[in-house]
Amino acid sequence: MADPHAQLAQVLTVKGNLPAATKQFQQAIALKGDLADWHARLGELYQKQNDVQPAIDEFKKAQSLDPKDESSIYNLGYLSHTTGDLKTAVACYEKVIALDPKHQNAHYNLGICKQRANDFDGAEAQFKAVLVLNPEDGQAYINLGRTYVMKAKLADAANYYRQGLSIENTDSTAYLELGNVLMQMNDKPGARFALESASNLAPGNKQITLSLAKLDEDDNRLGDAEKIYRQILDREPGELSVMQRLADVLDDQGKIEESIATYQKIVQLNPTSAESFNNLGLELQKTKDLNGALAQYKKALSLDPNFTDARINIGNIYLAQQNYAYAVLEYQKVVEGDTKNVKAHYNLGLAFVGQNDMTNAVREYRQALDIDPKYSSAYYALGLVYINQNNPSEAVPALENYLAIEPNGSYSQQARENLAKLKGETLTAPDRTATTEPQPNDAPVPQTQAPLP
Repeated sequence: MADPHAQLAQVLTVKGNLPAATKQFQQAIALKGDLADWHARLGELYQKQNDVQPAIDEFKKAQSLDPKDESSIYNLGYLSHTTGDLKTAVACYEKVIALDPKHQNAHYNLGICKQRANDFDGAEAQFKAVLVLNPEDGQAYINLGRTYVMKAKLADAANYYRQGLSIENTDSTAYLELGNVLMQMNDKPGARFALESASNLAPGNKQITLSLAKLDEDDNRLGDAEKIYRQILDREPGELSVMQRLADVLDDQGKIEESIATYQKIVQLNPTSAESFNNLGLELQKTKDLNGALAQYKKALSLDPNFTDARINIGNIYLAQQNYAYAVLEYQKVVEGDTKNVKAHYNLGLAFVGQNDMTNAVREYRQALDIDPKYSSAYYALGLVYINQNNPSEAVPALENYLAIEPNGSYSQQARENLAKLKGETLTAPDRTATTEPQPNDAPVPQTQAPLP
C-alpha cells in the first residue's frame, strides 16, 4: 500500500479520525484505480461509522475484484444479515465456509439466518458445527435450544439451554426462554428457578415479570399473579394486555365485580375491541345482570358482525329470559353461517324445547352429535326430550351414551335415576319435569387470553 493517501488513511484510522481516513482512501482509489484491499478498507471505515449502504457497496467491489477475499465476503454477509437481506447473507456465509470450513462466526451467523428463514434443520447443523470448533460456545448451545423449541422438541431444548447457561450464566433472556419451555413441560419448580434467575439478572424486566405471573397462575398462586399485574399497571396504566390478564385472574378468584371494573377500563381504552365488550358481557352475566350483559354482546356484534360467540351469547341471554323466539333467531343466524357450530346447534335445541317444539329440538341435538359424537350434554338433552315424549326406547340409549362419556358429569345422578325408572328398576315413573336441566353452552370463560410473553 505504497500510496501517500492510503498511508495517511491508515494513520488517521489509528487516531480515530474516521471521516478524514475515509476521504483519503477515496482519493487513493480515485488516483490509483481499483484495488480490492482499498475497497475493503474503505468498506470497513464506512461500517465503523454505521454508514451501511456505502459499506455494502465497497465490500461488493472488493469481492468482485478478489472473489476469495474472505474478510470482505464475511463483512458483506454480516451487513446484509443486519439489514434483513437473508438471501445475500446466507450466500456470503456459505462462501466464507467454503473458503475456511473452520470460520466459527460464519457458521454461527449462518445458523441465525437459517433460524430466521425457518430452516431449523439447517440452523441445527450450523450451531453444532460451531460446537465442534469450540465446545465452550455458550451462545451456540442457547441457540440450539431456541432451534429445538421451534422444532417442538422441548426436552432437548431445555437440555441445550442448560448447557449454554452453565457456560454463560448471565444471559437473562436465555433463562427467561428456559423458564417458558419448562412451563410448557409442566416442570414448575424448574421454571420458577429459571425465571427467578432471569429476574435477578434483569430486575423489573416486563417479559420476565409477566412469565413469573403466568407461572403463579399455573401454580394457583392467583393472589401473587394479581399483585404482579397490579404493579405493572401502576407503572403502565394503559397496558391493555396486562389489564386483560388481571381481569382473568380476578375472575378466577371469584372477584367478579373487580373483574367487571377492569373490563370497563379496557373498553374505555380500546372502544373498538369486540372481544373486550364480549368479555365484559360474560362477567356481567355472572352477576345475573342479563340486560347489562346483553348490551355488551350487542356492542361486540356491532363492532364485528361476524363475531359468532357474541351472537351465541345474545341467544343465551334470550334463552335465560325465556324469550325463546328471539333465541331461536340468533342461533339460527349462527348455524346459517357456520353449519358445523356444535354449540349453536345444541343451544338452538334448548330454545326449541322452550317453544315446546320437540321435533326441531331433536333434530338440532342430533346435528350437534353428528358434528361431535362426544358432545355429552346433547345426549342428556335428547334423553329428557324422549322422556317427555314417553319414548323410553330412545331415551334409554341417549342417557346411557351420556353416562358412558360423563360417568361423573353434571347430570349423572339425574341420568341414573331416570334410567332406573325407565328400566322398571324403581316403582316411580321417570321424572318428566327433569329438574336437572341441561344448561346452554355459554362459554363462561372470556374468549381471549392475553398474549404470553
